[in-house]
Amino acid sequence: MKKTTAILASAVALVMAGSAIAETTVYGRARMGLIVSSDNDNAVGLINDSSRFGFKGSEDLGNGMSTIYKFELGYNADNASQASGVSTRIGMVGLKGDFGTTAIGNMWVPTYNLVRGNIDPFNHFGLDQGYGFRGRAGDALAYANSFGDVKFQAAIVSVDSGTESDLMDGYSVAVSFPAGPVSIGIGVDSDTDNSATALTVGYKGDGFGVTFGYEDAEDLGGDKVTTLVGTMGVGAKGKALLRWSSMDNADVDGVTLGYHHALSKRTKVYVENSSGDLRTDATIIGLRHDF
Repeated sequence: MKKTTAILASAVALVMAGSAIAETTVYGRARMGLIVSSDNDNAVGLINDSSRFGFKGSEDLGNGMSTIYKFELGYNADNASQASGVSTRIGMVGLKGDFGTTAIGNMWVPTYNLVRGNIDPFNHFGLDQGYGFRGRAGDALAYANSFGDVKFQAAIVSVDSGTESDLMDGYSVAVSFPAGPVSIGIGVDSDTDNSATALTVGYKGDGFGVTFGYEDAEDLGGDKVTTLVGTMGVGAKGKALLRWSSMDNADVDGVTLGYHHALSKRTKVYVENSSGDLRTDATIIGLRHDF
């Protein structure tokens, strides 16, 4: 624990020292809850729900160009005595200008940013990465730009293997754009030999939203997955959520229900329940604060 604390203190001191020459923001999320597992004799436990903190910022280089950086760490906030409680989530540095944004490091991949993230609105019951798609990827070189209403992102991923490594062992490419009242996201994830495709089509109305998602990750060891997500406002501060997913080859499906209630702009309570064949049947009651 002392070693972990020293590392964190050094990181904070380094970033604060650098803030004199660059705009640095400290941000994070504290999220924990009480979970009841129906599949385990209604076992009850307190859990950390992906709490994290990080530093992000930029430096103006002139001529419309700037350096950007972001370092984000996950932290087991429910049991701070664990020396292994810190993990790397994001670590990237890049350049931003009229040409777009380039970045290198460990980061969310384009297929999640512009496509799969559209069907991932829950706090605890996230998407199953076992479908074959990446979430975040290390050793990535990424590019992003917008062309009017069209957003484009691409990344190549290098995966070290022993003492040898190729610059591109995989890639992720995605695009999103509006089509009348709906928004469309299309992405491809690949390991250079095989690829997976993802599509989302979403519509937002007055106080409600519906998003359809389809993923084909069979070539990457996953499955064909159909997902339907619905959200509806409840009063001024509440939101009800529903997600139904079905895996084609495994012939299984699952349902996730949720209610999120905002106590302020940065604090909310949530209740989420998952049932079906895709994951453990469980209910969680949690508290989330973003800073």
